[in-house]
Amino acid sequence: MDSLRAKRLLPNMPDELFRLYMEPMIAQHGWPFYSLDSPTTMPWWRLFDCHDVRTISDLRWERREFQFSIGIFHRYARTQIDGLLAAHVFGVNNEYSTIPNTTTRFYNARRYIAGSGRMPLPIVLMKDLNDLRLAELRILDGNHRLAAMASLPNAADCVVDSWIGNPL
Repeated sequence: MDSLRAKRLLPNMPDELFRLYMEPMIAQHGWPFYSLDSPTTMPWWRLFDCHDVRTISDLRWERREFQFSIGIFHRYARTQIDGLLAAHVFGVNNEYSTIPNTTTRFYNARRYIAGSGRMPLPIVLMKDLNDLRLAELRILDGNHRLAAMASLPNAADCVVDSWIGNPL
């Protein structure tokens, strides 16, 4: 029932992306939204990278592959990647080291990417609402995979498979 209600509120989201991105989160956290005007509370505020459900609903999605470059990400996304690298590569005890299954997720992704040069699954990004250039991508899902890729010495040779949400 939650997935059907979510799909009605997210009509622009392709079915493949909905299955990849939304269904696991709905299974874990439920779907609290009954309309696009429903308040966005935790954990959804964080899962939507500090955006409301209306903003996510209005996105137009495209599938894109590109070469990894840390410079194309929004400063907040770079902070997330740096925090995960600090926790998993340098052993820093920080907010990222307390995420459930964080070490397993990071190292499983790292092994896969090191062997293939690609993401194991597409990541979910959105263009920043204040700067619609490609250089300002925010992470909705996939920060562990991006951090794992960034940790590799040949990261610039790796391919990022993604879904990118474009604001209207």
